[in-house]
Amino acid sequence: MYAIGDVVSLLHDGSREVGEVVGVLSAPGGPLYDVSLEDIVVKATEEADLAPVHADEIRTLLTSLVGMETSVPTRRKAVLRQCYAAFLTKALDRLDREAEGIPSDVCARFEVGQSVAARDGSSLSLGVVSLVARDGESIRYEVDVLGETLRMDEAHIMALSDAVIEATYQLGSRARFVADGYEGDDAFVGTICKLEETETGIEYSLMFDDGDILEGLLAADLE
Repeated sequence: MYAIGDVVSLLHDGSREVGEVVGVLSAPGGPLYDVSLEDIVVKATEEADLAPVHADEIRTLLTSLVGMETSVPTRRKAVLRQCYAAFLTKALDRLDREAEGIPSDVCARFEVGQSVAARDGSSLSLGVVSLVARDGESIRYEVDVLGETLRMDEAHIMALSDAVIEATYQLGSRARFVADGYEGDDAFVGTICKLEETETGIEYSLMFDDGDILEGLLAADLE
């Protein structure tokens, strides 16, 4: 599996080209990748069509780009080639640092398919990352939260292990809705999908395994 910022090669227009993973999209059968090449972004590429790139390959490519500087036909092409060369130089530096055992900066804290806590004011909701993409110098995410896909940045997302608050039940934990006469019915068991701080304490939302959600619950309503 590749991550945002990884340097990869892929077959494009009959030739193998080097690019950067700028998007990771959750899809049935495995993730799909957006890859930025010199002058185009190839969308939704299969993982099987990608391959990692070694430092020596990048050095060779950089050398060839220098030799082609005088043959750039348009101003747009010249700018794109400068940006591409800058990307390759940065990628080469990162690969060299990794080879020397020097840790690289983490580009994205969360990955596609990861369960996270999405913060909205005084509430925390259970979500699953469905898209990770580079947006300039920052990372943006699309997170599936309670049936809705939200675009979020890292400031509003937490790992579930960091979303611990003073509550009887934590986000993502399993609980049973207390209903007289149905104590043994597994249909009343679900996942805590939302915590909301109110003036009277914590209110819970419970998502049953069939997707239905029961909101506004107190700790006394659960076990």
